[in-house]
Amino acid sequence: MIVKDYLLEEAQYILRYHAFYPQHRDNAGEHLMDERGHELFKAVKFFNQYDL
Repeated sequence: MIVKDYLLEEAQYILRYHAFYPQHRDNAGEHLMDERGHELFKAVKFFNQYDL
């Protein structure tokens, strides 16, 4: 909540879900995402190549 006024929505999504490994490995969260969630998760996948 602290950063929501200062970061883009994509950056907020990355902070929230970058360690959501079940989604990265097995798409375990697919049933919980709407169309916008799928779009935002593309940013998470892009970021993960630089995460570790």
